[in-house]
Amino acid sequence: MYVIEKAGKVMIGPSGWTPRLAAACGLTGNLSTPKDLPFDLGDGKSLRAVRFITATVGKYQMLVEDAGALLDGEWVITRSAMDIPLEQAKQLALSEIKNRRDAIADEGDFLWTLDDVTYRLQGKTSSLTQMERSRDLLREMVARGVPAEQARQPWRTADNAWTPALTADQISDMAFTKGQQSLACWKNYAVLEARIIANTTDNIAKLSVLNLFSGWPETGEG
Repeated sequence: MYVIEKAGKVMIGPSGWTPRLAAACGLTGNLSTPKDLPFDLGDGKSLRAVRFITATVGKYQMLVEDAGALLDGEWVITRSAMDIPLEQAKQLALSEIKNRRDAIADEGDFLWTLDDVTYRLQGKTSSLTQMERSRDLLREMVARGVPAEQARQPWRTADNAWTPALTADQISDMAFTKGQQSLACWKNYAVLEARIIANTTDNIAKLSVLNLFSGWPETGEG
């Protein structure tokens, strides 16, 4: 990018100018903002505008900008898509699936069914700890002689509703279901990781067609 002026008068800011354009205008750089166009380039030529032609950028690409050229009074700058290095792209893909894994396994909601009704429950680590504590407390209540029908606890759902009053075994099943979801996350992560780092994934095109959203367990969100 380049910022140019002439005889102390600011011509344009840094958004569209390049050293090649500055040389064509016979101008030098500074840090000011544009004031007016068109600008007389001499030899019957004038500059009316700077125009960008920008390519669509893929997931593992970046924009590369050429110096530009004068075309019918416009300085046309072309921004082309170029692949980033393959190893860098693979690291981005690995980071993406790791974030997805952790978001579901460690913090994600999960679905749990009781008597043909499916509930969406919070699956954070703190929620799982509370399930285990509640399960143990209800079992201890029964062991100390509290009637089984009284040793029950309803559970708040992710949408702020309630389940029916649950037994210790039912709360234990909730925790087990969350554990199964976490296990499924890790298994799917391993599958996708292997596809990403495989020697056969040897160019950006092959990496780009990998579906990194497939195979993850349901969370009931969205």
